[in-house]
Amino acid sequence: MRPCTSNGAWYACRYMDTKSTGVSMVLIAVAATVLGVAVYPSLPAEVAAHWGTMGEVDGYLPKAWGIFMFPYIMLFTFLVWWVIPYVEPMKKNLEAFREAYNGFWLVIAVFLFYVYVLVIGTNVGWEFNFVQALAPGLALFLAGAGVLLAESKRNYFVGIRTPWTLSSDKVWKRTHLLGSKLFYLCAVWTFLGVVFPQYLMWLLFVPLTITVLITTGYSYIEFRRQ
Repeated sequence: MRPCTSNGAWYACRYMDTKSTGVSMVLIAVAATVLGVAVYPSLPAEVAAHWGTMGEVDGYLPKAWGIFMFPYIMLFTFLVWWVIPYVEPMKKNLEAFREAYNGFWLVIAVFLFYVYVLVIGTNVGWEFNFVQALAPGLALFLAGAGVLLAESKRNYFVGIRTPWTLSSDKVWKRTHLLGSKLFYLCAVWTFLGVVFPQYLMWLLFVPLTITVLITTGYSYIEFRRQ
């Protein structure tokens, strides 16, 4: 078992082998499908499928599409998770952080299932602010991305892929360690959406935009230093 290089990834290094990750992702997709089938007869012809910044419903879809869209997306993410290691030119590098890679895709599957439950809940009459409830899930997703960045090695599919990070292992490592810390901060800011749901989009996209700009510029500066 390879040791983790970041404190936040101990769970991935211990538990996220490829087989258990694949089985878990499929089971989550199956659970979502079963849930959709169970509630389908009790739903109206059109279901809520989009929400405004204040948590109000402002878009609808036919229920067959609105309810079963998420299980389809989950299965698609499973296929993407499975295919990337086969087509990645730097296979050895990806295998070097495969546990963290697996863990992040499982976080994606859990996040999608969480959002799916919120969608189902809205459409069966639960009373809650959708945007406020979404904030913790988004924060978890961003924290998972932070773990992945800290563990990642140079590759073409996962991480902060600029011309300068892809040209140097050293630039890649330094940029991703910085990016990991910034994504943790993004997660903290996003979690504040629980308290200030009306500002969630700002709390999400402003820090993310700043993170993209900082890491892109930093990768170029580190490249020039080389």
